[in-house]
Amino acid sequence: TSLRKINTPNNTRRQPTFSIEFWNIHTSTTQLSACTNNSVEAWHRRIGCAFQCVHPTLWSFLQKLIHEEHATHADIVHINSGEAPKHKSKTNERFERRLLNLLLHPHDDILMQLNNIAHNICS
Repeated sequence: TSLRKINTPNNTRRQPTFSIEFWNIHTSTTQLSACTNNSVEAWHRRIGCAFQCVHPTLWSFLQKLIHEEHATHADIVHINSGEAPKHKSKTNERFERRLLNLLLHPHDDILMQLNNIAHNICS
């Protein structure tokens, strides 16, 4: 967590487990870096679909993991050979473009800015 309860003898807060710099994504958003874990979630779903069960046997798990490693290696070879990486969905591209616009051109009123960001996330 980022915030800690005040439970020290002198009523001061302890240092958070993760600093604000660690979990703040403002810089990565303005630099168009990956700031979500959508790719990790997609990979997790891909693995889940490959196993088609909750608790695979050890051998089944290893076979599927080896198959996944081969597929990942093939993706890396394609990217290294100059093939363009897979594109993001149009919805995600529009969302990122709107969010970047809000961050680069903020509203003077902070409440209006927060409302605009919230509207962007919820729509």
